[in-house]
Amino acid sequence: MQKFIAKYGLAAHLAILAVAPLFLFPFYGEETVAVVLLWLSLPAAAWIFMQPSVRRGEMLHNSRQRVASEVFRDPIFWVMLVVVACCGLRALNSGIAMVYDAETASWQMASPEFPLMPASVGTSGFLPFAASVACMVLLIGCRNALGRSARQAYFLISSVLAGLAAVMAVVLANLGNELASHAMTCPYQELSYVGVAFAVHFVSGLIAVVAVIENKWNRVMPLLILAVGGTAAGAYAFSPAYVSGIGLAVWLVLFAYSFFYALRILRNASEFKMILVLGVSLLSAWALVAMTMPQSVFHARATSICECAFFPDWYAAARKTLSDLALKVWMTNSWTGTGVGSFGLDIRFNAVPSDWASIPRGLVAPPFGWLKLLVERGIFGAALMAVPLILLLATYMWRLVGWLLVRTPPQPGCWMALPVLLAVVAMGCFDCSYLRADVMMAVAGILALSASSFPKAAKGGKNG
Repeated sequence: MQKFIAKYGLAAHLAILAVAPLFLFPFYGEETVAVVLLWLSLPAAAWIFMQPSVRRGEMLHNSRQRVASEVFRDPIFWVMLVVVACCGLRALNSGIAMVYDAETASWQMASPEFPLMPASVGTSGFLPFAASVACMVLLIGCRNALGRSARQAYFLISSVLAGLAAVMAVVLANLGNELASHAMTCPYQELSYVGVAFAVHFVSGLIAVVAVIENKWNRVMPLLILAVGGTAAGAYAFSPAYVSGIGLAVWLVLFAYSFFYALRILRNASEFKMILVLGVSLLSAWALVAMTMPQSVFHARATSICECAFFPDWYAAARKTLSDLALKVWMTNSWTGTGVGSFGLDIRFNAVPSDWASIPRGLVAPPFGWLKLLVERGIFGAALMAVPLILLLATYMWRLVGWLLVRTPPQPGCWMALPVLLAVVAMGCFDCSYLRADVMMAVAGILALSASSFPKAAKGGKNG
C-alpha cells in the first residue's frame, strides 16, 4: 500500500486539481471555481513534499529531501511565485466600472484603486489568480516529484476524469442544465470554449492508452473509453468546428508515432490492442453525442467540419473591426493594460458608430485572442505568461538534446508538448480559450511532463 500511495497518490491529486474546473462548469460560476482551485491546491502541494515518487534505492525521507531541494532550486518555482503575487495584486486592484458623471452628464470608465498597477473589473481577476496558484502546484509537482510510472498515471487519471466530466456535461445538457446547454451552443460573446480543454485531454487520452498497454494495467483498460471517447465527445460537443479540426490534427500526428512505438517497441500485438481500444472508444463517443446532443446542433457541427466552414458570416468583419479597436486601446495602456475583463467596456468607450454595424450584439472579446491579452493585461501581463513558458520550453529543448545522446526510443508522451502548444497558440488566433483556467492547467501539466519523460543516461552508464 505504501508503494502504491507513493507512486500514484500524488499523480491522482495533481490530476484532480487539473480537471476540477471541468466538473464544476455546469453548476457554478468563476468565483466558486476559483475557491475550489485554491482549496485543492493545498493538499496537492502537501503531497508534493510528503509523498513524492520514490526512486530505486531511496527511502521515503530521502525522496522528500531530494524533492524539496529540487523544488527550491527550480527557477520555475521562483518565477511562478512572482506570477502568483502579481496576479493576486491585480485581483485586489479592482474598481474598474462604467459610472455616470452627473456633472458632465456622461458615462465614464472609472479607474482602479491604484491606476498605475495591473487591475481587474470586479472579481474578474480572482479566477486567474487561483489558476496561477494551481499552475504553480502542477508545474513543481510534475517537474520534480513524479517518477516514470507516476507520470504515466497522471495522463491516465487526468484524461479519465476529464472524460467523465465530459460525459456528465453532455448528459446534463440533454437533461436541460442551463450552463451546460449554453456551453454546447458555443456562444460567441466571450469567445471562450470549454471544449478546448477537453480537446487537450483528448490528446492525453491517447498517451494513456499506450501507457496502459506498456505497463500492463489491464484492470483499468475499460476506463480508457472515458479517457479517449469521453474527451472526444466533450471536444466535439463544447467547441466550434475549427477546435475539433485542430485537435484531431494533433491527435493524428501523435497517433502515428504511438502506433510506431507500439509496433516496434512494445510488440506482442500491442498495436492491435491500441487500435481496438481506440476504435471502441471513438465509436462510443460518436454514439454518445449522436444520442444526446440536439440534432440541429449535431448536424450543424458535422456540416461545418465536413465543409470546412469553420467561422460564421460575421466573423471576418468583426475580427477586423475589433482588432483595430484593440490595437488603439492597447497603445493608450501598453504596459499594464486596461484591466482583466475590461474589453467589453473598452468597446463601448472607443467604438465609433460605423463600427457597430460589424460588431455582433453582446460580444465582449476580440476574435483575435492574443490581442485580448495585450489589451487587458498589457506588456507586463503578457510577460507573466511568457517567462514561465520560455523556461518550460528551454527545459524541453535541453532534455531533447540530452535524449539525442542516449538513443533510447522515447515514449509518445515526450512528443506531446510542441504539437499541443502549437495547437493552443493557433486557437488563440481565433478565440480567447487559452486564457481559461482549465486549458492553462492542462497545457501546463503536459509541458512539464513531456520534458521529464525523455529517457536520460542513468548512473553507471546505463540508460533510464
